[in-house]
Amino acid sequence: IDTETGRRMHVQSNSSKLRERYAAAARARDDSIAGHIRKAGAEHLTLFTDRDWLIEIVKFVARRRVVRRTALERHRPATHTVRAEAVGRAPVRPLRSPR
Repeated sequence: IDTETGRRMHVQSNSSKLRERYAAAARARDDSIAGHIRKAGAEHLTLFTDRDWLIEIVKFVARRRVVRRTALERHRPATHTVRAEAVGRAPVRPLRSPR
């Protein structure tokens, strides 16, 4: 039954060719959606109802934290401290390396 139109349709689900075509179409649709999400710069998580989705979300968030931490460390400008050599000189502020 089509939930939008209420139309009934009989589908031969015992056909292996139909199941293969359906699986291929579903994979193509999922890949397209994931590609559009990534292209937009967003992160993507696929959840399945036959698994514990809460554990999957926790793993996803943990991976994001690691990736973000690593990215921040890579892009953080290095700081260099220059020390005053002579006694009585005012300390020099840390210099930031150019980007």
